[in-house]
Formats: sequence, structure tokens, C-alpha cells
Amino acid sequence: MKKELNENKIDYENYVDLTDEEVFEQYKNCDIVLFSSTYEGFGMSMIEAKIVWKTCNYF
Repeated sequence: MKKELNENKIDYENYVDLTDEEVFEQYKNCDIVLFSSTYEGFGMSMIEAKIVWKTCNYF
């Protein structure tokens, strides 16, 4: 995934170990939420992103 993002000059940020409040702030400040996983299906991150009316992409 990182390779494709870099090849297409797409800016992205990855965060770990955030508090609930920090997660909420990140959702509010983002443009889109991209949820790519080969392990999980529809997850809580999609619901959380919709709470703050963000576009969600998952595959």
C-alpha cells in the first residue's frame, strides 16, 4: 500500500496508540477514511468515521 501511495504522490498519515479523544479529533480533521484490510470486514472505524460525516473507503 505504501508503495502505491508514494508512486501516486498521495499524502497520508498513520497514527497508533491514540486515546479516544485523539481518534475523534483525527476523524474530524481528515478528508477521507481509508480502511484497507485483508483480515477484517466492515469494522468500527467505518461507523466512527460516519459519525463525523466523513467519506469512507474500504476494500
